[in-house]
Amino acid sequence: MKNLPNKSTVLASFAVAVLLATGCNTPRYSEEKPAPAPKPVAATTSVNAPMAKPAPAPAPAGKAVCTESTWGLIRLTKTLPGEVALGSEFVAELTMVAQGCAANVVVRDTVPAGASYVRSEPAATVEGGVLTWKIGDMDAGQTIKGKVWLKADKEGAVVSCATVSADSRVCATTMVGKPVLTLDKTGPETALLGQDITYNLVVKNTGTAAALGVKVTDPVPAGLTHSSGKGEMTFDVGDLAPGQSKPLAVTLRAQQRGKVCNTATATSSNAGKVSDDACTVVLVPGLKVEKTGTKEQILGRNADYEITVSNTGDTTLQNVTVNDTTPVETAIVAAPGATISGNKATWTIASLAPGAKATQTIKLTSKTAGNHCNTVAASSGSLNDSAKACTLWKGIAAVALEVVDDPDPIQVGESTTYTIKVTNQGFADVHNVKIAATFGEQVLPVSTPQGTVSGKSASFPVVVTLGAKQAVTYTVTVKGASVGDSRNKITLTADELKTPVEEEESTTVY
Repeated sequence: MKNLPNKSTVLASFAVAVLLATGCNTPRYSEEKPAPAPKPVAATTSVNAPMAKPAPAPAPAGKAVCTESTWGLIRLTKTLPGEVALGSEFVAELTMVAQGCAANVVVRDTVPAGASYVRSEPAATVEGGVLTWKIGDMDAGQTIKGKVWLKADKEGAVVSCATVSADSRVCATTMVGKPVLTLDKTGPETALLGQDITYNLVVKNTGTAAALGVKVTDPVPAGLTHSSGKGEMTFDVGDLAPGQSKPLAVTLRAQQRGKVCNTATATSSNAGKVSDDACTVVLVPGLKVEKTGTKEQILGRNADYEITVSNTGDTTLQNVTVNDTTPVETAIVAAPGATISGNKATWTIASLAPGAKATQTIKLTSKTAGNHCNTVAASSGSLNDSAKACTLWKGIAAVALEVVDDPDPIQVGESTTYTIKVTNQGFADVHNVKIAATFGEQVLPVSTPQGTVSGKSASFPVVVTLGAKQAVTYTVTVKGASVGDSRNKITLTADELKTPVEEEESTTVY
């Protein structure tokens, strides 16, 4: 014989998704919607449960009696196949339909003579030839089905009978409730000094009974004030039904920098007391701009400036605009990241956190000597600040002296021309430029269209101002006087030169 399942296994296997009937708050087993009893396809055994209808008419000759389903608190139907082959397995099907709320439902089935037990679904408790299912409670309309597999061992009619027993079950319900108060207070995490701050409170009864005489108090903390001048706000909410809530609002003004917190309290005559707080950091915004740059620069060169924008306050600054307006005597060479329009460079900083800094650079040049200052202004909302930096632009003299003779060499009695060129290569004017030429023994200066010749020397008028990148040229005609290498010296002086500039040119006479 197979190992038999224990009682708990039978009950667990039999219980499949039971619907809860109104007024019967007890564990449920599997159920289907009530349906007409299946028509038996073979001999059917029936047993009357309590309150059963009168027994049906006798079955035809040769058939077992009790083939109709029972009628009572539990309607029980059992079917078998009409015919099976010797040695084969066949299935007996049981259907229980509760006609009302029932308790202690027990179904018993017998293993018929001429057949042997194979298995059941759900598994039954098997003792000898009796199969037992202890179902427990069933609700009105609930349907439970079961199957028993048997093996045909002998020829002839096989009669299998099942019984059901149950107790009537009636239930009543009462609700036990409890009021539960909750209080939720919210407000902005930050606010600006002098700004109105609105706190929202929601008092709610999350319990299952009414909360009576609900009252909410909200004291005004230091650092905040109410327009009424009161130090505490009070709200009489009244009764709150289960699930009911009441929203409240309190508007206060920030009068002090720093973190402020206040706690609201809700009380009830039957639900106790609850509290919640909300904290706000009162902030003060701040903006500062600084500018540094080249103190002195030569005309035509570049001067570099650095602009630093700082958030000196407690709030994050949005869309900070930085405008650098350069002097008309200067020109913008570069301003990385900026929009340039004429002599103005503009930067936009999308966001600047408290304590953060942003740095911009700008490069200028100038062709006009003097002390030129440019101003930068930063703004964000109502905040503004400005700074400036000045550069002393100076010119510098750089004089070049060139002397060339052509032709060279010459014969005694032949002439050559000396060309003297003075160029101001610097960025500033050169003043009182003077050229003097002295020639050696082998040549003799003859004439010059720009100056005068005296003995072995030639001199030229003083150039009062020689502008930047300008040049002046002189020529002197000399004649070969004797054979040899004549060494000829040209001297340049100017106010901007600390020492004279001298250039020597040689001429070979043969």
